[in-house]
Amino acid sequence: MNVKTNSEYYFRKKDDFPFPEIFDVKNVWEILGKKDEILRKIMIEKTIEFDNCIIKGPVFIGEGTEIRPFTCIIAGKNSPVYIGKNCKIGPHAYIRNSVIIGDNVEIGRTEVKGSVILNGTKSMHHGYIGDSVIGREVNIATSFDSGNLKHTGSNVRVCGIETGRRKLGAIIGDYCKMACKTTLYPGCLIGPNVWTDEGSVIKGFVPENTFLKMSIKYKMEALKEEYRKE
Repeated sequence: MNVKTNSEYYFRKKDDFPFPEIFDVKNVWEILGKKDEILRKIMIEKTIEFDNCIIKGPVFIGEGTEIRPFTCIIAGKNSPVYIGKNCKIGPHAYIRNSVIIGDNVEIGRTEVKGSVILNGTKSMHHGYIGDSVIGREVNIATSFDSGNLKHTGSNVRVCGIETGRRKLGAIIGDYCKMACKTTLYPGCLIGPNVWTDEGSVIKGFVPENTFLKMSIKYKMEALKEEYRKE
């Protein structure tokens, strides 16, 4: 299978993202490093306060964005958090360290760390998005998990390609739909307009316009095969 690593394959409309220059990279996972460079240059003078929330560190919150009760946003001196316009964050969201969230994004009871989320995406339920890049208008259902660290602590490889990153979650293209209990291995590449079945466990590269439908029996056999490879 011809693995796609260029950002243009995954993200088709980028001009309306707050930082379109973030996509000017050779390999798509390099967006995460570009994110850190952009955030370090942002000057955040004052953070808007919201009732019954914890907001610490340099956090930018765009016009029209609502931070709902019991949300926690934590940013470090060198790892700010940027949240765009007209977003709905929380209740009970947890956002921390070096995150860029675009416009019109909805984040519910989800933890987001070190990631980029494009415009119009929704993750309204329990889940974890770590060191990942999520495309525009992606819908993420409950109990979603993007694994970002190998048990060995070694660098994450993408289909045999060295990324140079110890922590790398998922790259998810535009208009994808992640079903309940979808789990992604570290360094998973998912093309645009991919739909997953409930309980999917995914590793490697998934091309665009794919519907991953797996039976319970197939899932168990696939997992056993992966463990044998390890």
